[in-house]
Amino acid sequence: MTRQDRRSEAVRTHHGSGDAVMPGRGRLVARDYIPAELTVLGATISVLGETTYDIYLDDRAYWLNVPADVWNYRQGGYQALKQKGSPTVSSAS
Repeated sequence: MTRQDRRSEAVRTHHGSGDAVMPGRGRLVARDYIPAELTVLGATISVLGETTYDIYLDDRAYWLNVPADVWNYRQGGYQALKQKGSPTVSSAS
């Protein structure tokens, strides 16, 4: 991790209550799977959902191809994967 990476990490987080460090607001892009993803995932698409997301924490840190049902998975009433606040949701063109 470089010094610039640490600066970027500090910008996309903030302190919550107590000692908690919370993620910053990001951008969520809903899109269809590309052919290569469909090939790899095969029959599991029926479990993972027909839509996938690209989740951008900022312009340098992101997750690609997070299936909708994985992103929306809840355990004990809490979303397992999430960003603080409501990320901006858009659709890929």
